[in-house]
Amino acid sequence: MEEPLRVMEELDGLRPDFVLRGHKLPVIVEVYGRTGDPAYDEHKEIKRTIYRTYEREGLIHYVEWDVSERRGKESFLAQLNALPK
Repeated sequence: MEEPLRVMEELDGLRPDFVLRGHKLPVIVEVYGRTGDPAYDEHKEIKRTIYRTYEREGLIHYVEWDVSERRGKESFLAQLNALPK
């Protein structure tokens, strides 16, 4: 089986903003910061779908920070802190 991170790096050319180590699985981090751009929103949903699929398969953990959300930072930190190490 391929290392989970390599799978993610090669998947449809997607590259996460960050990959964190030190957890049970690699943690894929996306920071979504643009608003009002339909093409960006569409690409964001594609990324979410792909990353969540790989997460369900047990290959990665996925967390995101949507800076347009009022409590986006708190949500991101809570997601990160909830991951098994």
